[in-house]
Order: sequence, then structure tokens, then C-alpha cells
Amino acid sequence: MQADQGSRIVHVTISKDMVNAFYSYFKGRNDVYTLRATRPNKKTGKYGYYTQCWNFWKDGICPKKSGVKISCGECKNRNYKQLKDNKVTGTSVEKTTNADLLAKI
Repeated sequence: MQADQGSRIVHVTISKDMVNAFYSYFKGRNDVYTLRATRPNKKTGKYGYYTQCWNFWKDGICPKKSGVKISCGECKNRNYKQLKDNKVTGTSVEKTTNADLLAKI
């Protein structure tokens, strides 16, 4: 066994062609995407995926902030974040702990 196992990892730079190939695997919308929750559901042990919205939990805009049970699809104030190439390549300026898995809708 090699002492430094990490030295065998090849770091690949994701090109525009690779991003386009990624998009070609999915049929769906480019105007919205989801991210995986940071923790699993306490009852089921499964992870949820949440639609990314610019207004999520903002005072006076997002009904969830005031305790209203509503789905994002029913919200009048929804403003979905668009899936951009930097989310796929991992070069996003936005640093979040749950950005490791995204799903195209």
C-alpha cells in the first residue's frame, strides 16, 4: 500500500464541453435547480432536495419565515435561482455546505 494515497488523485478541470455533456443527460428546466439538505430527515433518514429561491426565509417575503406551511411552487413570491455553469463546475462564488449535490428539475 502506498503511504500517500491522495497523491494518486487526478484533479480534472471541468471544461465547457463537460458541462454541456452533463446537461445532455437530463431533460428539464434550466431556470431552476435544487440542492440536497445538509442533514437527513429525523424520521426517515433520507435526504431532501430543496428548490433554490432568492427569497427563501427573507422577512416579509417568504411565508415560511412567518411559520406558514406552503410549498415553494404555491408561493406568489417565488423567485427561483437559475442553474448556471458555475454550479456544475464548482466554481461558484456562493459558498454553502449543502452545495455538494444539485439536481436539475
